[in-house]
Amino acid sequence: CDEVTFLSVISAVSQLQQIKLAHQLHAFVLKNLAATPVIVVNAIMVMYSRCNFVDTSFKVFDNMSQRDAVSWNTIISSFVQNGLDEEALMLVCEMQKQKFPIDSVTMTALLSAASNMRSSYIGRQTHAYLIRHGIQFEGMESYLIDMYAKSRLIRTSELLFQQNCPSDRDLATWNAMIAGYTQNELSDKAILILREALVHKVIPNAVTLASILPACSSMGSTTFARQLHGFAIRHFLDENVFVGTALVDTYSKSGAISYAENVFIRTPERNSVTYTTMIMSYGQHGMGKEALALYDSMLRCGIKPDAVTFVAILSACSYSGLVEEGLHIFESMDKVHQVKPSIEHYCCVADMLG
Repeated sequence: CDEVTFLSVISAVSQLQQIKLAHQLHAFVLKNLAATPVIVVNAIMVMYSRCNFVDTSFKVFDNMSQRDAVSWNTIISSFVQNGLDEEALMLVCEMQKQKFPIDSVTMTALLSAASNMRSSYIGRQTHAYLIRHGIQFEGMESYLIDMYAKSRLIRTSELLFQQNCPSDRDLATWNAMIAGYTQNELSDKAILILREALVHKVIPNAVTLASILPACSSMGSTTFARQLHGFAIRHFLDENVFVGTALVDTYSKSGAISYAENVFIRTPERNSVTYTTMIMSYGQHGMGKEALALYDSMLRCGIKPDAVTFVAILSACSYSGLVEEGLHIFESMDKVHQVKPSIEHYCCVADMLG
């Protein structure tokens, strides 16, 4: 095996996201390469990050005798993707101190971190750095629009969006503006932007639908949601897990729980978010037993519940007065599923007992 072999296999393990296999492969690389090339170590960091072991990824980075700009960008991006945004910002400062060049990859990670933190201060500094150093990269406008929208500076997002004529905007830019309006509860404007995109022959994708569907919930009408659902079916987007989850949530919040059930049943690919959304929908409609049955089904399918899932199922038990079942699930959180209860979970139990 040479470094090309290892790079190919490391990439395969990254896609499989199997941590045991990752540990075995890492050990095999160390035993078979006297001096591990930087490019291979960078790939190992990505592998651990994809397996959700970002702390191991950082240990690999910390033990590197030699680093390049890719090494820094890899660990910074890994931190951002795993929700460690402040740590990522500290690494960028350290990267600058050690005179490594800040490039478009670093900027992408910084804008994502600013979006996640809802920090216009970090976002504006990053935007100013881009302008001062003349850095341009594909999709930059969509990152900036998203960052300003999440920082509640929707007017700045609009100005950036309007800088380019409609024919010059890519789909990511349209999607970012639609999502920005939806996040800021400007449903009417989100729908107007979607219609403008259609006028300019821009074909929505799964991201577009997942972004616009929450706007239907706030309008409280299933008419537009059903039109979007029909579009999704005609364009084979209804089987997408994110579109399916958004449809379940939209129909439920619009009071059409039977529609939500039908979408859930017909969604071929389901993740923990899909199950959690349906459990929450049952709970909000006072269907506690159905929520419990779905929770059991989720566990049988091998899908691990997270903290949000437990809020959903405990709320469902509370709405339906299923005290014993709720207490049993609450006790299983830490003992069985290794999820430590937070204030939200205690509030659900207190509400349930009351």
